[in-house]
Amino acid sequence: PIEAMEKQLRKAYRQGHDIQLHIHPQWVNARWTKNGWRVDKDKWRLGGYEEDNEEALTDLLNQGKVTLEKILGDKEYECIALRAGGYNIQPSRMLIKAMRKVGLKSDSSVVPGAKETGKLSRYDYTSADKTLGLWYCEEKLEVAARNQTDIVELPIVALPLLRLQKYLSFDRIKSILRNRISAKETFEAKIETKGQRGGIISKMRYFFQYETQTWDFCLFSKYLHRKFLKSIKEQRERKVFTLIGHPKSLTSSDGLAYLIEQLQGSYSFTTVSNYVKTL
Repeated sequence: PIEAMEKQLRKAYRQGHDIQLHIHPQWVNARWTKNGWRVDKDKWRLGGYEEDNEEALTDLLNQGKVTLEKILGDKEYECIALRAGGYNIQPSRMLIKAMRKVGLKSDSSVVPGAKETGKLSRYDYTSADKTLGLWYCEEKLEVAARNQTDIVELPIVALPLLRLQKYLSFDRIKSILRNRISAKETFEAKIETKGQRGGIISKMRYFFQYETQTWDFCLFSKYLHRKFLKSIKEQRERKVFTLIGHPKSLTSSDGLAYLIEQLQGSYSFTTVSNYVKTL
């Protein structure tokens, strides 16, 4: 599997894709058992990552950065950007210090308006500015600095949606069926986060509540794309919009093709590293 993944990364890079760092720290001490992988749930949040020494978080980021640069083996390539698994950068004071030490210049983990309070994912971005396409960071990644600094946050575009709207698409249902174990674990974690473990009524109520949703270019239906497109067109002062998608969930390119068609002519596309280098 490692060899196949490295081959995939090099192929993507040759095709012009930007390869950057994405860390789910619960996999650092993962063990393979007869029942499958067992991850370290105590290490779920990158922002709260701790080991035996004070430099554990710095060492983790550095290992990720060095590994990617070694795999790609191109002197022109540099790993400069981060996104935390599950958007878990809080508390971000130590994380931003570690980023500076290893030379990471950008993060894209903040989802303005989102909040999670579960045993695994815990963050609160309800105070993050929803009108900004980027901001510079001083002491915290989720708080805009007054002046330009050496680290920039590229927040993910998000809107409050009725959860049921997210699931009402053929592509979403196909993705859930194809990745049903992962989908089941995610759903159960979400239910527990909202304090709604229990009967069928509690689980059904979950789908009729509002939650801040990221703009998913792999899974969104045309209806949801139109909703988000309308939102960004109303933000006339904002120039940068960061989207997110999980290719493992992509079952059809129709939604993505529709989005690209709607954006062409009015917006341009760029990679994270190319954009950050222009700042």
